[in-house]
Amino acid sequence: MVTRKLASIQTIDEIIPIKGATNVELAKILGWYSIVKMGQFKARDRCIFFEIDSIVPERPEFEFMRSKKFRVRTMKSTRLGVISQGLIMSIYDLSYEVGGRLYPFEDFLEHNDCPIGTDVTIILGVEKYEIPIEGGKNTKPKGVFPIYIVPKTDELRIQAFPKLLEEMRGLPYVARIKYDGTSLTCYSFNGENGICSRNLELHETDGDVYWRVAHLYNLPQRLADYCKLIGKNYAIQGEVCGPIVIHGGHNPLNAKIDDLHLFSVYDIDTHVYLNDETAESVAKDLGIKFVALFEKGDSFNYTIEQLEEKTNGVYYPLTHNQIEGLVFRPQTYTYSPSIGGMLSFKIISKEYLLEE
Repeated sequence: MVTRKLASIQTIDEIIPIKGATNVELAKILGWYSIVKMGQFKARDRCIFFEIDSIVPERPEFEFMRSKKFRVRTMKSTRLGVISQGLIMSIYDLSYEVGGRLYPFEDFLEHNDCPIGTDVTIILGVEKYEIPIEGGKNTKPKGVFPIYIVPKTDELRIQAFPKLLEEMRGLPYVARIKYDGTSLTCYSFNGENGICSRNLELHETDGDVYWRVAHLYNLPQRLADYCKLIGKNYAIQGEVCGPIVIHGGHNPLNAKIDDLHLFSVYDIDTHVYLNDETAESVAKDLGIKFVALFEKGDSFNYTIEQLEEKTNGVYYPLTHNQIEGLVFRPQTYTYSPSIGGMLSFKIISKEYLLEE
């Protein structure tokens, strides 16, 4: 399964003038548009692209990012009226660290085969920004996330994988609202049961948000009983949302308690995700909410720009809070050769990112 590349070698697809700008322009890479200095790059130039939510290292070449706490974010120029997502830098302006010493990044490229698309996140020391989870500070890790049982819940951004648009083209599809919280996985596999956060399997405690929500639904016992009844091994995955899940009291659903909203059901025996309609039925059987439906269609035929437009001005159910984004999938399970797993992607609202 393909994972997100925070920093990668890419080429500039297109340089786009900005009306009214005298010293900057837009550069397009994959499905992203980023503001760059005028004349710094031209189409087909090789560069390094840092996706939003990258945390770049505190090195001299990134000193200009200090005021942003070295985090790459979605930015909007109010004067020019354009949005910039991601950071583009020349390979000649970067360095990498070995044994406490810095070396020119171009030296690394000279001695290694690095075609377009190569992931250089680790070599450049880039990390992913993670929202601090207040409810999980009392979590007791049991081990790493059991990927041998169920895949992690990371959904890929369509801007980073535009080829998925063509794989989705013409298929019956479903779009559901992407809830803003922290992901939880519960599995029942051959008599073994567990609760997991995004990256860890967790010991049972009362002090963290994951098991607190699990106890609310008597998980994983309820899932184990259900699996025994139907003769299956399932893992359910959902988003925990509520008043104290995310640091700072961010509560976009205006929920009174931390609660679980399922978005996927994984058949451990067949190694595939259940169809959307079937997964929603399982959630109903278990008495757990399912993420809200946004749209269903008989034939997918959208551009990235059209998908971005769909997310803006859309609110969570019963609130006036802007949604984080949408998740698009075929109505029936479809394998994606591009990413080596289920065909699925997310589109995050620019309005949400700017508010954040």
